[in-house]
Amino acid sequence: MDDKIMEIAMRIRGLRDILEITSKEMADFLGMSEEEYCLHEEGKRDFSFTFLYQCAKRFGVDLVDL
Repeated sequence: MDDKIMEIAMRIRGLRDILEITSKEMADFLGMSEEEYCLHEEGKRDFSFTFLYQCAKRFGVDLVDL
């Protein structure tokens, strides 16, 4: 399970970097602190469906692409 979380976290980080979105901008969009967002992106916290859905929406990709 931890490997899958890390894979998704890496995809989220990669998309954010490609789109030149800061971690602060993502945190604000998701309604959480930047520290909390970074825990998700580092694979240290499991993702809720809502978190993944909102990330996909912000990145303009399908949820399955994450």
